[in-house]
Amino acid sequence: MTSTIQGFVASAPSGVRAPAVPVSLATSGAVNPISITTDREGWFAFTQLPAGRYRVSTPGARSEEIALDRYSTITLELAIPEYNTREHGSIAGKVVAVTTGYPIENASVMVLHGAGSAPDIAPLTNAQGRFSLEGLAAGEWRLRVFAPSGQTATPRIEVRANETAMVTVVIGGDSDNCGCTYNME
Repeated sequence: MTSTIQGFVASAPSGVRAPAVPVSLATSGAVNPISITTDREGWFAFTQLPAGRYRVSTPGARSEEIALDRYSTITLELAIPEYNTREHGSIAGKVVAVTTGYPIENASVMVLHGAGSAPDIAPLTNAQGRFSLEGLAAGEWRLRVFAPSGQTATPRIEVRANETAMVTVVIGGDSDNCGCTYNME
């Protein structure tokens, strides 16, 4: 009863596959699309989808409209303007409570603004309080993190090309409080 939409994102006209590019999937009339990022080979896959009409898009590329039947797999090649992976990095980290240091599950991590375009989805932290944002242009980014309790934090994070900014966002203290370290990824 489920189907798959998969494929890869490549730079036009070179055809070089593009890693860490956000790809969104929406159904007709959907308010919040599902967003994932391409892997190191530029590949993506949306699995376990019911039959229906979908729109697949990525920043800088034309959206693809898909009619998906049951038990089918559709493979796409999405072309984007020339993509230089050296100019992109990512943010990965966790959200913790200031009073206990325990991870906060289901906190929403939203990009307020930054050095370029950002994914159009606000990821939720997992049970360990972890989240990630990939395919971000190098430069300063400002996040807003909302805990289920209603408390927020708004850290500023520096993203460096070809690196992952490892971040701990502390909820419940100074709203700009976060510890950041940078590791090559």
